[in-house]
Amino acid sequence: MTNKEIIEEQNAKMITEIWEHYGKELQIKQTIEELSELITALVWGDKEDITEEIGDVEIMIAQLKGGLDINTDSVIQYKLKRQMRRILDELDGRNPNES
Repeated sequence: MTNKEIIEEQNAKMITEIWEHYGKELQIKQTIEELSELITALVWGDKEDITEEIGDVEIMIAQLKGGLDINTDSVIQYKLKRQMRRILDELDGRNPNES
């Protein structure tokens, strides 16, 4: 097992333990708070603050995905492919809203 895999495994375990300790309701509220802090950091534009808040949001999203048993892989693939089609349409001079 690589060092990266060990760290990922440890992180996944901690994420599960945190979710189980605080529970769904509190962690959803915490997610909203972290998203708000990221929005504020983006408005101010400080890269260090943005980096920290993205980390917080990623942790909360990982908790939500695990705690609510959500897999977003297919949604992400669909949305990325859809956006790429829109970009190609724009480059071809077509209206991307018609796709």
